[in-house]
Amino acid sequence: MKDEGGITSLQLPTSKLQLLALAWKYLLQNHPHDSICGCSIDQVHAEMAPRFDWVEQIAEQVIKESLATIVASIDTHARADAVPIVVFNPVAGPRTDVATVSIEVPGSMEEFILLDDAGNATPYQILNRRVDEYYHAQATGELLGTLMAMAQEGRVLGMAIQDAFVRTDETPIRVDVTLTSQGEPNLAVIKDGLPQIQQIIADKPDATFDVRAHSPTKFEIEFIARDVPGYGYRTLSAKSIERGRARTNADTTNPRPHLPWRAVPGSASTPALAGGARVRVQLAIENEFFRVEPNDDDGTLTIIDKTTGAVYRGVNHFVDSGDRGDLYNYCPPENDSPIAQPSAPPRVEIERGAARQSLRITINYRLPAQLSADRTTRAAELIDERIVTIVSLYPGVRRIDFRTEVDNRARDHRLRVEFPTPIVTSCANVEQAFDVVTRSLDLPTNTTDWIEQPRPEAPMQRFVSIDDGKTGVTLATRGLPEYAAWRDTEGTTLVLTLLRCTGWLSRDDLSTRAGNAGPTIETPGAQEIGARVFEYALIPGDWRDAFTHAHAFAAPLRAVAASAHTGTLAPAMSFAEASPHEWVISAIKPAENGSGLIVRGYNITEQPVDATLQVWREFTRAVRVTLDEEEIAPIALRDGRAVELPVRGKEIVTIKFEV
Repeated sequence: MKDEGGITSLQLPTSKLQLLALAWKYLLQNHPHDSICGCSIDQVHAEMAPRFDWVEQIAEQVIKESLATIVASIDTHARADAVPIVVFNPVAGPRTDVATVSIEVPGSMEEFILLDDAGNATPYQILNRRVDEYYHAQATGELLGTLMAMAQEGRVLGMAIQDAFVRTDETPIRVDVTLTSQGEPNLAVIKDGLPQIQQIIADKPDATFDVRAHSPTKFEIEFIARDVPGYGYRTLSAKSIERGRARTNADTTNPRPHLPWRAVPGSASTPALAGGARVRVQLAIENEFFRVEPNDDDGTLTIIDKTTGAVYRGVNHFVDSGDRGDLYNYCPPENDSPIAQPSAPPRVEIERGAARQSLRITINYRLPAQLSADRTTRAAELIDERIVTIVSLYPGVRRIDFRTEVDNRARDHRLRVEFPTPIVTSCANVEQAFDVVTRSLDLPTNTTDWIEQPRPEAPMQRFVSIDDGKTGVTLATRGLPEYAAWRDTEGTTLVLTLLRCTGWLSRDDLSTRAGNAGPTIETPGAQEIGARVFEYALIPGDWRDAFTHAHAFAAPLRAVAASAHTGTLAPAMSFAEASPHEWVISAIKPAENGSGLIVRGYNITEQPVDATLQVWREFTRAVRVTLDEEEIAPIALRDGRAVELPVRGKEIVTIKFEV
């Protein structure tokens, strides 16, 4: 249902509601305590994996169809000569971030620029390019004329003509036809393009023509979307660069495929000079916020914050230690020697593009294969563990992204990654559900009668942050729930757990816990053998400034290719805008009773705020409700769209807008 305000149906179609209900069913089946906490037999966890896959598949399909519904309502007709691209932001904004999209363009758009809704060029790079050839041959004007006669109905080889153009300034004369197996022929091409080609054939009957018929070119591009509204979208467009027009400076930000990975001189991939010396050339990646330099000896990084001048050395340092614990508790072997250096210098490669610069650092650690027979130390047998990290910077994005791939072959160990900082502090600020809690770095000491001995590891949701009142550092993750933080000689080190590999559900011989926590059953699947991928990001700044970047990292932008059409929604808008930024929207959904819109938010700080919430369309009434959507009290509604209300520190507020 639509009206002058755009999309007005606040209730999802029955089919989508049924799909979402099914996804929730599968998700909740994975959430009994021992299942979701990872402390059950291998079979339980093996059966959880397909349910998580089903949840993701259902959710992705619902998202895909829902975004398509919104795109169909957006007015994109001003981009009739381009390919519209709609970028969606699922968190607060405005936000500048990286996005990827797949688009199809006709042959006349072999070169294009990416423009925002104000007409400004946007940096992008081509990740993949594919085109299917149907016909490519040289022909005389007479033969080409015969072929053109077959195309009068707008179809060739059983496919519709999407685009056609001719280049008379090339020898032989180039004729390019784009065919598509879907849709109807392009009437404008049939009316104007084909007659133009026929006239050229008539004027030059003895000329040779290079004739090419092919599919639309399929591009996967990565680009920077600037200032995408929070809980909303912005429309960009891929527009053809006019043939024969000189490229402008703006165009050079939109290159052909970006420079591929290449080895950095001085890395392990570079041959040594006579005598074993290596050429050391200090290459780095950088944007307006950071400079990131690789260390040729161990693959760690030096990060320079251009805004504050702070320098972070030894960043992304992998440390592996033994683990004789079980699925409930970590326990180090009595005689453990953590491994903190690769077995050889790293291989460092660099990739430069208009939308992203990346370092790919490949290292190898020689790890003990497992624990010794008496479980007091690690075995003498060593195996190779390959770790590949891609660290990326983007123009306009104040965040450093990491993607680490580990081919795990070792057992009975724990792999962590460390981020040393010069920050001196006594506590860490950690995100939990609807909250940020402060935890001391000091552990309790009077614990002789404790069943479990205190450990520095602790849970988090999306980020952990430290600061000294002037400078701060925030570590954000996608799905990695365990961190640690401790003082060192230079300041404070933040640590992220990547892997815990153990072979027992529970044991009664741990130094970190008294007695069994469950049945003594072997769990070989919990050794996590195989390839694993981890994603995390470093965000310099106090958590009060950095948490929006952490939330953005956890919820990437989504981009959808569109067609040019009229619509009731503006090219850019927000469905819900909240201020100040400390008041965080956590849910936007149809009301459970089928009437109205629910928006839930919480004050992430301890201080009270005066919150303002504005939605995209008019309603007749607003009311504050409980978490289960029972009415508490009406709220004054301004212009049918906005409400204002005081929110106490750490308070959750749910608002219902009624039609």
